Amino acid sequence: MAPCLEAGKRAFGVQQYDQAIEEYTAAGLADDAPLILYNLGQTYRAAKEYEKAIRQYRLFLDRGGPGTQVRALVECQLKTRTEELEHAASTAPPTGPAPAG
Repeated sequence: MAPCLEAGKRAFGVQQYDQAIEEYTAAGLADDAPLILYNLGQTYRAAKEYEKAIRQYRLFLDRGGPGTQVRALVECQLKTRTEELEHAASTAPPTGPAPAG
């Protein structure tokens, strides 16, 4: 296993998500293994960076050719993260100026 990939796994295991993202990104520059995309998705999910997690999961599905069970798991993650983003957007307070009058 590549050193950066192993370092990413260790960082993820101790919830150092920023470090894990750096390590997985470095691993992705050295190797285009789909596992790295999945691991990045999982790390962004754990860090609650759902938009980035969704992007990595989609890349994994497009490039990784996962089997039926893994595809179903990742599609479930996509659905859940998308629903969480939509819920957050629908319950967020207004950010624009107040209407006139």
